[in-house]
Amino acid sequence: MNETLGRGYARIDAIRAARGEPPASGSDPAGPPPDRYNSVYITLFVAGAAFLLPFNSFIMAVDYFQHHYPNSTIMFDMSTVYIASACVAVVVNNLVLDIFSNNTRITFGILVSLSTMLFVAVCNIGWDGFSPRASYTITLVAIGVVAVGCTVQQASYYGFTGSLPPRYTQAVMVGESEYLTVAICDCIERGTPAFSYASHRV
Repeated sequence: MNETLGRGYARIDAIRAARGEPPASGSDPAGPPPDRYNSVYITLFVAGAAFLLPFNSFIMAVDYFQHHYPNSTIMFDMSTVYIASACVAVVVNNLVLDIFSNNTRITFGILVSLSTMLFVAVCNIGWDGFSPRASYTITLVAIGVVAVGCTVQQASYYGFTGSLPPRYTQAVMVGESEYLTVAICDCIERGTPAFSYASHRV
């Protein structure tokens, strides 16, 4: 692992040299590039929390969905669709590892998740111009699309940090953990069973 990292950092230094850029001061050719102000760590920490946000936004809106779709199994259906879509996304993501870069896959995941959330918020909730049956279907389709985007992001972030020192993988994991802690505390405050919420993420 250290040998692989060393080759990667040496390549970065070679690219800098080819561009005529001075090497980072005090940097070891076999060590990681300097992370001034821990900006990379903070960015990955935020990313770890951010790719959980879209799906959790649906789960935390349990009161709205139960009121909007009474006597339905909306929460169970949402969880089922999310898990099935995430499994498919993991397989597909592994198949395209050598075709698309981490940057491309992460950007794809962010755009897919963000655009879907905006559509649901504006058209399905704000405008509310669909019939209950159509709205129910749109919600489940949105969950599936969000699951694909979030899963691609998650897998790509971990793949990316795998080529960096372990503390950066830890940053993504800590970001996930902190977000889940805040979300579960919110569920407890609102009276939503925290165990039920946490079970969606296991």
